Order: sequence, then C-alpha cells, then structure tokens
Amino acid sequence: MNLFTRWCYRIGLVCGAIALLSALTVIPFELGVRLPEVLRKIAEQAFLIFGLAFMWLGIVLLVAAIAWLMSSWSRLSKSVKVVSVLGLGASTFLGAYIFHWLFPDVLRDQHHV
Repeated sequence: MNLFTRWCYRIGLVCGAIALLSALTVIPFELGVRLPEVLRKIAEQAFLIFGLAFMWLGIVLLVAAIAWLMSSWSRLSKSVKVVSVLGLGASTFLGAYIFHWLFPDVLRDQHHV
C-alpha cells in the first residue's frame, strides 16, 4: 500500500500498545492498591485517547485492505479470498491490522499473492 497506509499501520500499533499499557495501569487501583489518583486519571485518559486512535486507524486500514482485495481479486486463490473476506468481516478494524501483518507485501507495494 501507499506511505499513508503504512504509517497508519505503524502508528495504530503504537496507539494500541499504549492503550493496552494504560488499561493495565488501572488494574492495581481496582485491586485496592493505594496509588496517586492522578495516575489513574492519566491512565484512563490515555486509554480513551489511544484506544480511539487505534480503532479509527484500524478503520482506515480496513478500507485499505478492502480496496486492495477488490483490485487484486482476479489474481487471488480461492482460499485467500475466503480467509480474507471472512477474517475482515468477522473482526472489523482489528482484522485489518492482522490482514496487513499477514500480508506484509501489501505494505511494500509488492502485489504477489
């Protein structure tokens, strides 16, 4: 895919990792550990912001994956077609990250499948 899609993928992965870490930061509070309340508020805000960024960038990747499938449909094997359509349809934006991870050549403009 193009440079924009490649950067959406990379930034989305970083946002997802930060959202996960910030969500894990809240766990001690829920277990009763006494930590500064400011830390909890920051972790919750970070989760909200980076989680939403992860999802929105995933939607961009989903659209890019569907566009790539449409343009490459005639060259794909039946098994790749089935797995791609079912995977993207069942898992929405998270599936788009997995799609671009499984087909790294899509990110490098090499359309050999």
